Amino acid sequence: MPGSLIIKGDEGRSVSRVDGNGYINASDDLTDSGYVLFMGNSQSNGIQVDVDKRYISLLNSKLQNLNMDYKVYAYNISADGSDFCDLVTGFTAATQEFPNSRAVVLQIGSMNWSLDKLQNCTRQRTFSKEQTGAYMVKHLSEDQKIRHMIKLYLPFPIYLKEVKMKEIKSDFHNAFWHAATEQEEVIEDPEIMGEDYEQALEEVLVFLRQNYKGQIIILELPSVSLRGGGKLENSNGIRQELFDRACKENGIVYINMYDIYNREYEARRVLPYGFSNTRLGYGHLNEEGHQMTADTLLPFLEKEAEE
Repeated sequence: MPGSLIIKGDEGRSVSRVDGNGYINASDDLTDSGYVLFMGNSQSNGIQVDVDKRYISLLNSKLQNLNMDYKVYAYNISADGSDFCDLVTGFTAATQEFPNSRAVVLQIGSMNWSLDKLQNCTRQRTFSKEQTGAYMVKHLSEDQKIRHMIKLYLPFPIYLKEVKMKEIKSDFHNAFWHAATEQEEVIEDPEIMGEDYEQALEEVLVFLRQNYKGQIIILELPSVSLRGGGKLENSNGIRQELFDRACKENGIVYINMYDIYNREYEARRVLPYGFSNTRLGYGHLNEEGHQMTADTLLPFLEKEAEE
């Protein structure tokens, strides 16, 4: 809900405010055109770290130095739990709600969606202004307004309640099931990896390319695990090769963070996921992970900013 506070302490620690449009950003003061739209999952919302340490905030800090006319350059409209197919289904609605972007970044995590979901995700969700955060706030009932004010001005009791409910419903190991990087066993199903999968992926990327004039970047933040030999392994396997090839064929930039994660682990022994109050290497991006992501994206967005 626009204006709400989110206090996080069970995985990392931070305080976040929902902006006037209903999304998690430091500001919603967009310029008329030129911004980059970020669609992703809870990794891009980044509420586990302080707002100025999130990769979208880090990008904004750098990009604003290039062009002082931009108050906000990178704008986040991510929704927790979204996979690639969900992002595609909402693509038209997102670009209609924010029609003046010059680039879109689709942030994905696990690639374990079904073939059926991939084949059907170009069926677009209809955009309606009645579903936007700003509209809903203006049309709250009196009871809803009271509840909203209680959560806004008494956030700590709400936070304690949520933490306690998580303790009741789940043991510690499963407390972060919602994280897009939760470690999963990937079964390379021949049907999923066959020609039907490749054709469906090709059709989805063609759809994206035909329906958006600006730059499209697919950013993959893969799950990783530490194996023998001091290297990281990731869970997406051959799907990454298919994505890389299909994106190149359709003029879409594909960025896979696995190599960066592995390089940084070998050089500095740092992991992109996990916190002092969770299991290291699992869950959401920590400050190191956000910094790696921002550093990797910056050259692509600097080019957009300068054009």
